[in-house]
Parts: sequence; C-alpha cells; structure tokens
Amino acid sequence: MNELVEEYLRRIHHAGGMPTEQAIDNTDASPRSRPVAPSIAPRVAVSGVHFITPPSEAGAKCKPFGMLDAVSGTRMATARPADRGGRGARERILTAATTLFHREGIHATGVERLTEHAHVSKRTFYQHFSSKNYLVEEYLRRIHHAGGMPSEQAIDTADASPRGRLLAIFDGAPGSRFRGCPFHNAAVEAADAMPGVEDIVHEHKVDFTARIIHTATEAGARDPYRLGNQLAVLFEGAKALATSLNDTSPLLHARSAAETLIDAATIDSGKRRDGTPLDTSK
Repeated sequence: MNELVEEYLRRIHHAGGMPTEQAIDNTDASPRSRPVAPSIAPRVAVSGVHFITPPSEAGAKCKPFGMLDAVSGTRMATARPADRGGRGARERILTAATTLFHREGIHATGVERLTEHAHVSKRTFYQHFSSKNYLVEEYLRRIHHAGGMPSEQAIDTADASPRGRLLAIFDGAPGSRFRGCPFHNAAVEAADAMPGVEDIVHEHKVDFTARIIHTATEAGARDPYRLGNQLAVLFEGAKALATSLNDTSPLLHARSAAETLIDAATIDSGKRRDGTPLDTSK
C-alpha cells in the first residue's frame, strides 16, 4: 500500500503538481499573474490520476468564509455522546485520542490502539463513544472550545497590542516533528466521509477568522475584513507548508509577510493606526 501511495504522489509531482501549481509554469500568462490565477491552470493529463473539477467550475457554491458566516451561518456539529459509566475512562480515552490523533493521524489510529493507550477495554470504549467518529468529533470540539491551538489562542492574549497579537499567531517552537493544525489534518483525512468532523472544522476555521478580523479592527485596519481574511489564508498556508516540510521556517516567512500586510492596512501619515511610529529606516 505504501508503494502505491508513493507512486500516486510521484506521478502528480512529475506532472508539475496540482493544476493550481502547474499555473506557475504557464507561459501564456505574465509572471505576476501566474501564482494568483488558479483559473488559468492548465489541466495536464496525468496517467492514472484524476483531478476533480473545482466547485466553482461545476456550478456548486463554495462555503462562505468570513465574519458574516461566523455570526449567523455556522453549521451545527453532531451532538456529543452522553457520558455512561467508567471512572476516569472517558477522560483517558480523550487524552489518548489527543496524543495519538495528532501524532500518528486519525485513520492510522484504530480503536485497538486507542484502548491500549487509554488502558480501557473495547466494551468501555463503546460505552462512552458509539463510534470512533464520535471520538474524533469530541477531540476536535475540545480543542475548539479551548480557543484552538496555542498559536491560535495568542490572538486573544490580553496583555499584547492588537498588532502583536496578529503577529503572534505565526510564532511556533520547532520540534522533532511538526504536525500543524489538527483541524486541517482532520479535514484532509475526513475527505467527505466524516460530515460531523467537517462541520466542526468549518465552525472552527470561520470562528478563528472572525477573531482575526476583530483584532484587525482593534489594530486600526482600514478594511479589517480584508486584512483578517488575508492573514487567515496566510496562517493556514504557512501551517500546511510547515507540516509538509516538517520545518517551521514557513511560519517565519509568513510572519514577515503578515507584517507587510498589517503595515499596509494600518499606516496613516507615517504612523501605524495603533499610534506607534513606522520604521522608515529600512
């Protein structure tokens, strides 16, 4: 199976990547437009690989991604299962899930592995969670209710300036294996087969974007909605690339780009909107 996965990825790589990645090599477009024009990406045929038509081309509506949806359009996730018996067993199962799902992946972690790690029987497991999917939902829901990952929680730090909080989300300590965002990872693994998980991921991403927009407003951005969404996309991309490379340097580059975006959105008469002077020596 591993060899098949490797060959699948190798074929896409040799074809130049996804259609949007192939756009960077489109000789009919100007250098400036290539990275930002996914609609012109050439559909290079890859033997044995089928790219699904994007929703915008198929006439489907994309999920809204912004403050209005965060306020009024967030979909409800599947209700959590009721607690049933077990002294500390449910908490041990959730602790095991938090460790194993993030470290080893959701699909790679089976019920047997979870029960062994949590020191519970399968019977006890199913008393608390009617299926593994319910456990995945509760695992994500707990992170969401805590404010997300530590880097996401930084957006709510009370003793930092709005600008500092916007930049703090790009900070991250290097480790032996960077696993990135648990919500992004879960969305990739769900692949339309776990609708409850997708609902929670959608709710979290929209909520976090709304928090960034709110902080951008506090920072004095002329268009906080635009800046907030730009930073959300930058954050998501940096986390994903850092995960793919197992290297946190994309977060450093993203932080630098975020500074440029924030300054461009808040500069007024040589000063940032929070009143701090702009460094013009560079």
